[in-house]
Amino acid sequence: MRELEAERDMSPMPPVITGGCLVIPARVVVPAARPAEPPRSTKEMEALAMAAVMEFELANGRNPIDVSAQNRGWDVESVGADGRIRFIEVKGRRPDATTVCVTRNEWLTAMNKRGDFYLAVVIVDNGYAREPMMFADPLKGDVRFGVTSVNLDLRELAGAKE
Repeated sequence: MRELEAERDMSPMPPVITGGCLVIPARVVVPAARPAEPPRSTKEMEALAMAAVMEFELANGRNPIDVSAQNRGWDVESVGADGRIRFIEVKGRRPDATTVCVTRNEWLTAMNKRGDFYLAVVIVDNGYAREPMMFADPLKGDVRFGVTSVNLDLRELAGAKE
């Protein structure tokens, strides 16, 4: 009876933790599979794309000038035999890319130089630049205010070209 009486007078004590467990998702612990070849640097990709566009313009009888360092809203000014200047924004992209980003500065240039602005998209794969895809008036007069950048779908651009 004394034991039963003692159990009735028990008061709960704070729990004593003797162990613990931390659950971490496997994707956090196991690193994701890396591609066999690391992606090329942006600067290297830009250089390959610029070289491809310069070569393309020369092959088509125009005189290209690299103005990319001047941050004008385009990378290449290309003068044709007729004296007309093409303002070309160059974008180097990986083969699996689905979009291309046009910055606010480039977007404004495209709007202001509608007939003479070209977006050149160059696919760079394993250190090799493919022939540029040239898109005249890539924004098609899409006027938006307060734009900081625009992502254009490459498939839609290619479809609009045809």
